[in-house]
Amino acid sequence: AGLSLEEIKEIQILEQESIAKLNQLESNGHEKWQNYLHTCAAFLDCGLPNFIEERLDVTTLPAFMVEALKDGAKRWPLQPHSTMLDA
Repeated sequence: AGLSLEEIKEIQILEQESIAKLNQLESNGHEKWQNYLHTCAAFLDCGLPNFIEERLDVTTLPAFMVEALKDGAKRWPLQPHSTMLDA
């Protein structure tokens, strides 16, 4: 009931094409995009319970702080998204 081998291969081809397109747009574009998504995920995982739901979840704070302070705080959560992408 899972994906067939052919479907998996097609997904892998599409993924490689996507990576190539991002890297065509900008040097290391795919890596920058992946880093940005990783940062956003950490911010969401921490921000949703702690700030939106106002429910303390200290387990999410370490990943939040690592991402927020990485590279001299270039990805601080109040930065514009364009600044975070350029980090």
